[in-house]
Amino acid sequence: MNAYVVLPAVLGFAGCFSVIVSVPLRSKKYAVKAGKCVLPLRRGNALAAKLSFLMCVLLVSLSLLGRLSFLINCIVCATGILGCEITARSLFIKKFKGVYENGIFINYPFISYGDIYSIPAFLWEDSAEALKGKTSLQIVLNNGKNITLSFESEEEFSKVIPYLSTGVHR
Repeated sequence: MNAYVVLPAVLGFAGCFSVIVSVPLRSKKYAVKAGKCVLPLRRGNALAAKLSFLMCVLLVSLSLLGRLSFLINCIVCATGILGCEITARSLFIKKFKGVYENGIFINYPFISYGDIYSIPAFLWEDSAEALKGKTSLQIVLNNGKNITLSFESEEEFSKVIPYLSTGVHR
């Protein structure tokens, strides 16, 4: 094997390894930042994420076959690393999904109540009854970003609304 085969593979394995090793460290960071879980939401099984990590490492292993060009080897390894990062974010959602005393974790980035500038639906609608039947909510952050929180069901949405309305106005 020559350097054109080994170099992308070694870098790919190192990238996948660093993402996988960082998962517990990032989990601890989010746990400290979020505080105590007030309302856990439906969380998924972590088995799919573990299998996905394995598939990403196997994808990087494809570059060791030596039948691909250097550029394609680099692309295959980068795809494996990207897949590991996407899987890590999915694992965070499965592990931490819920409402916490310091914020909410529905999609990947943890949203602190202090980072929320406004929730337009609360300004437009007169009551919680007007929000019935919805499964997503738009949030405007202090930095101007708009984030859409997507919930799995109307029931989950209706459980979170009271926590969001009181958490933002602390």
